[in-house]
Amino acid sequence: MEKEFYKNLISRLPIGLAMAVVIILLIFLQNKDLINIILFLLSYSLGFEWIYKASKNKILLNILLLSILVSIHFIDADVLKILIIISTIFWLICPILLLPSIRTFTSSFHLPFVFLALVGFLSSGVYMMEYFEYDLIDNFFFMFILILITALIDVGAYFFGNFFGKTKLVPKISPNKSLEGLIGGILLASISLTIMLYLDLINPSIALVMVIAMPFAFVGDIFESFLKRSKSMKDTGSLLRGHGGIFDRLDSHLAVFPIATILLIYLII
Repeated sequence: MEKEFYKNLISRLPIGLAMAVVIILLIFLQNKDLINIILFLLSYSLGFEWIYKASKNKILLNILLLSILVSIHFIDADVLKILIIISTIFWLICPILLLPSIRTFTSSFHLPFVFLALVGFLSSGVYMMEYFEYDLIDNFFFMFILILITALIDVGAYFFGNFFGKTKLVPKISPNKSLEGLIGGILLASISLTIMLYLDLINPSIALVMVIAMPFAFVGDIFESFLKRSKSMKDTGSLLRGHGGIFDRLDSHLAVFPIATILLIYLII
């Protein structure tokens, strides 16, 4: 098992480092138009993956997806907030949708749920770039922190789950997910937030937003695992060597983005 872990780690590392470099460059170039384009392309690529793998009416659904995602870039802040709120409500009730007695319903409506997750993710990103004007933190740096902390949760969960994982959390949805992995992911992210606070890189209010949003990274991960299992998939794609598809890489971010954005808008500011 240890050999398999290191083999998987080596296959993941080059893509992971490349993605990290690209994200850092995008954030610190501070070009909101470029970031909006990247967010759109990521959202569409994710939706395209799922449509291609799990649906029959591929052309019609792709046109619908494109229309929805493009329209997000042309609506005002108030409408974006409504979309983010709707997405937040979805992620709040998502654990209920994954209960054994409701899973058949959830699986039947997989496309609307995936589209809703994409709308919330992209709306949050566009709102951050276009309408985010707070003294607490720069919008570009907030997005960087959001991406970084969510990624660290995934990294911590991966390492702790592989080395210490014994207590299965949702064995019928994702047998590899463990309580130890969840604790490890949150622990690594929490340590990172503590260091940022100590170095005065972030305000305590921003740290609070991230602490509240962190568990939803796991919800996004489990939601995607459930959808894949319901469609008998291992990965949603093979574009990212060692990571699978875009959906496999962004599942946690889909949930954290709207949750953190809505917290910042309504509860912290």
